[in-house]
Amino acid sequence: MSRPPFALLAALLSAGLVLVPAVRVDAALNETIVTGASGPYELVVIEVEGCTYCEVLRRDVMPAFNASPEAREFPLRFVDLNTPEAKLLELTEGPVTTVPTILLVKANREVARSPGYMGPDGFFKAIKWMRSHAP
Repeated sequence: MSRPPFALLAALLSAGLVLVPAVRVDAALNETIVTGASGPYELVVIEVEGCTYCEVLRRDVMPAFNASPEAREFPLRFVDLNTPEAKLLELTEGPVTTVPTILLVKANREVARSPGYMGPDGFFKAIKWMRSHAP
């Protein structure tokens, strides 16, 4: 079976016809967990290789997130800004200029954004704020 052309896949993703599995990272176990989306929204953390604050977010925030009710409500995946997967995201607030940046997305389309590292408490406040601004 041949793979669909990149443009077709991008069109299907933007139309919400292809669901990309969410990826959670269990920082305590250093494991990546692929989950199906449990609702219409997911969290996407934009990062780049070698970003110190991205590594700190994975180390200090992900264990608390993975143990939280928010993890069941919002699947989370990490996307490197310099990969083709990042180009599939429909960014409504312009390009990402700060990493890490947390996006609330629906069908691969940005709904809300919170740029920069903010620690566990700030991360949960950002999720709450993004959820309150979601259509």
